Amino acid sequence: MNRLCLPTALMAIMSAWIVGETEARAGDDRARYPTRGLLRVSSDNPRYCADSENRTVYLTDSHSWENFQDITATFNYQAYLDRLTARHHNFIRMWVGESTRSDAGWLQQPPAQDNPVTPLAYLRTGPGAASDGGPLLDLTRFNPVYFERLKARVQQAGQRGYYVSVMLFQGFSVVEPHAWKAHPFNGNNNVNGIEGDEDRDGVGKEVHRSSSSWV
Repeated sequence: MNRLCLPTALMAIMSAWIVGETEARAGDDRARYPTRGLLRVSSDNPRYCADSENRTVYLTDSHSWENFQDITATFNYQAYLDRLTARHHNFIRMWVGESTRSDAGWLQQPPAQDNPVTPLAYLRTGPGAASDGGPLLDLTRFNPVYFERLKARVQQAGQRGYYVSVMLFQGFSVVEPHAWKAHPFNGNNNVNGIEGDEDRDGVGKEVHRSSSSWV
């Protein structure tokens, strides 16, 4: 369960690109759970969120590492929504990985290491190969497939009555050495000459710090 109001933690809470009221139904035996507008920090208790009518909203979810990007296999998103509905949940944390490959250590049921992560936020244009053998990434060119999937999945969730938190960053990718090797901002993986590891300590913490000279 998530008790904190997540907009305070570098995440965008939204009601799925849909303005107004939506209602979700998981079958004849389930009560409707309406959502009303975007969430904001509650003025009555800043530890919680409130909707557009200032009703306190208690967010509950069933977490999945792969509800946005495919890592171990193609993710069945509709089955995932059905599961949340059956459990009367009202919230999804749309998990995002930054690296081109996953370090299996942070998966609940680790498969073999170095599984490809798809889709990525940036296009792999080359010329030249990244550390994982695929084309280098161009950090000036966003991947339309990434944002089309993001919009579609958030809309589908909104139609079922869920609030969605979209992750902007993912800390494992910049503090775990194995994952950092596959990070787009690792100088070995992009065509732009950007090196996120400014202090050359083998990880890319600087990527998430505004003091970086190239931000």
